[in-house]
Amino acid sequence: YYNKFKETKKQAIYWMNEGLKLAESFKLELRASLIIYRIGIVYYDLQNYPLAFEYLLKSDKLMREIGYEKIPDVSSKLAGIGWVYSDFRNYNKGMAFYKKSIEYASENSRLKSAVYNNLGLNFRELMQLDSAINCYQKALELAILNNDSLTIGISKANIGDLLLLKGKYKDAKPYLEEGYLLCKSQKDWTGVGRILMTIIDIDIYEDNISQAKKRIEETRELIENGKTTDELILLEFIKAKSKIYRKENKLDLAYIYLDSFMTVKDSLYKQKDLNMLSNLEAQQLTDKHLTELQLLEKERRVQQVIKNSIISLSALLALFFLFIIVNIRTRQKRKQKILELEKEKAEKELLNAEKDLKVHLNSIKEKNKLLEQFKKEIKELRNNTNDKDDPELKKTIENLTNATILTDDEWLNFKRMFEAVHKGFFHRLALKHPDLTVSEIRLLALIKLDLSNLEIASMVGISLYSVGKTSLRLRKKLNITAHNELIEFVENI
Repeated sequence: YYNKFKETKKQAIYWMNEGLKLAESFKLELRASLIIYRIGIVYYDLQNYPLAFEYLLKSDKLMREIGYEKIPDVSSKLAGIGWVYSDFRNYNKGMAFYKKSIEYASENSRLKSAVYNNLGLNFRELMQLDSAINCYQKALELAILNNDSLTIGISKANIGDLLLLKGKYKDAKPYLEEGYLLCKSQKDWTGVGRILMTIIDIDIYEDNISQAKKRIEETRELIENGKTTDELILLEFIKAKSKIYRKENKLDLAYIYLDSFMTVKDSLYKQKDLNMLSNLEAQQLTDKHLTELQLLEKERRVQQVIKNSIISLSALLALFFLFIIVNIRTRQKRKQKILELEKEKAEKELLNAEKDLKVHLNSIKEKNKLLEQFKKEIKELRNNTNDKDDPELKKTIENLTNATILTDDEWLNFKRMFEAVHKGFFHRLALKHPDLTVSEIRLLALIKLDLSNLEIASMVGISLYSVGKTSLRLRKKLNITAHNELIEFVENI
């Protein structure tokens, strides 16, 4: 439809909209995105900027949702949207689309080279000169790979123009001259005219007036023969003539051309101001239209969300509260059960520990009684025997006297069972009195079990006197005077 009615653009829009309806009815999203893009471009040609941007942004949204990689020749579509933004002086937006175009362009394609040139022009407008020249150089490299003479010429001219802007006249001129020759060979007369005017400025700067006059004549022929209608070339032509006449000291002619330059410039700038004003109004209208569209879309989404929320909110709340109640009750029951099991387990462990300690203590006591009985019988035997110096009898009596019921191994086992009943006793004792010896700690533990000094002496294999002596030394260390205070001390550990 677009190709058929390109001369009658309004009619083209009508038929493209008919095609769009068909595409949407058959759910041909890819086809629809391409038609929407073309409608946007035609609206821009018709200077209906609000609708142009509406359709172009709608097209980009649809292409993005489908996937840029699935869109045929998507790079040219993105470049087209970038060009529209750049022409509308929204250079940052334009650059964003140019960069996406480069991303999806075929490797070493001619389009990619052209887009790099356009991207460079945007950077130049924003006075980001290093980025601009980088883009021009990439465009030039791709154009050389594709043997694209026109793009090579444009790229070289752009590089020369940028070098001139930086004040590098000598570096700029070779690029401009080569760009001029290539554009001339491709009959890009507007490009030729613009490059000529730039080179003429350099000739005048270098006082090469004869060369400047030759180039002025060539430019005049382009204008008179109608090969270029670019008003800026005409303006620069008049300005250059004034400069040349001044250099030749033909001041009358210089002033005439300067006056003509100012007249044309005023006329062009008035038109430019009108165009800028019209463009500004169009931008404001477009921004307003796009804002309204965004608000309508936002309102539609909000209404949809509210509608969906009303439908499901009650059910969700009911389920949520039910879940909370069930979860709380389940956790309370589980926690209560765990506490009961832990309490039951702790009580059972303590009962078993007390039982084990009691059995072990009774066993030690029984052994102690048996040992005392043996000692008594041997003592009687010794008193009744005639051979009191019998070495074997002496040794037996000595072994029984020094016998220890609570050996080192027995002590470890005893300590484990004691700790199970009196948890943390040894740890707390060590924290309060870290200077206590092992024998002193053992004595305190046995006192904790309410054993007499005689029982303690028999269990650890020392005399009753030694137990008393150890107890006295311990009381001094603990700053305790009476044995009852020692017992009270132990009970509070």
